Amino acid sequence: MSESWSLIMHKQYPIDQSPLYKLVGLKQLERCLSIDLNKLSVLLRPSNYRTWANEKGRAIQHPVGWLAQVHSKIARYLSRIETPDYVNHKKGCSHVKNAREHIGFYPVAKTDVYRYYPSISRAMLKLAFIKHFRCSVDVANILADICSYQQSHLPTGSPISGYLAFWSCKDLFDKVHQLCKLKECTFTLYVDDLTVSGNAANKNLLKDIRQLIKSAGLTSRDSKSKTFPPNAAKLITGVIVKGNNCLLPNRLHKEIADSRASIERSTDATSKEHLKRSLKGRLMAAKLVTDAYAPPIVESSDLVFS
Repeated sequence: MSESWSLIMHKQYPIDQSPLYKLVGLKQLERCLSIDLNKLSVLLRPSNYRTWANEKGRAIQHPVGWLAQVHSKIARYLSRIETPDYVNHKKGCSHVKNAREHIGFYPVAKTDVYRYYPSISRAMLKLAFIKHFRCSVDVANILADICSYQQSHLPTGSPISGYLAFWSCKDLFDKVHQLCKLKECTFTLYVDDLTVSGNAANKNLLKDIRQLIKSAGLTSRDSKSKTFPPNAAKLITGVIVKGNNCLLPNRLHKEIADSRASIERSTDATSKEHLKRSLKGRLMAAKLVTDAYAPPIVESSDLVFS
């Protein structure tokens, strides 16, 4: 790899600088992904996915083997592309940063896209590669096949999924952003969670946003679509926002307390180490919030176990 190419690969760049941009020939595609299209049928075999249901009963499709390598390469390319400021699921951002965007004594409205990844069809992926990446139709067809589970929809367990879901729905999210800007509200996106804060973040604005989601062929859930008054404690991407403060949700406080109690009670060494690792993960998650916004409940010693 040349020095100049190495520099490009290690910084964010506009989409027109991406190796995936304007792929108009099959040879270009082969070089970009380091694949042989004569073996495309092998790459697209169903056996290149491992599938299972997670603890919430959601179907997970995880690429393995050669397909996993190709997906990883595509994900690396996608991760370098600049996205709008309202996107917070990218390098340098987090669910905590997303919540912090909405501090202050303002009303908040939030909703989500239901079954986000499974709703991104192969056709939507193809259109994204044509419209945003300016690929030729034949290249877009192949990329859509490679990036979709059994040429049906975006896989739920691939490193490409978060990036391609955004590019497939960018027109929708841009419309939501423009609507919120017109209303002088702040809009943020964290994967499938849409949050709006500002004086006009009311039920009418939420209704308009949900209509935009519906018009894009997607669904938002009643149970996840809520508005909050200015002084309320608002749960935003796993963080409690109350006035000018970001706080830990009661659930995480309880999980930390329960983990500590379980460690004290445990007499089995193996079980105790497992509980300590679990507690460490929860403390690190808590530290992201408490370091900046709350009296410390997490000490540095909590994060180191002998």
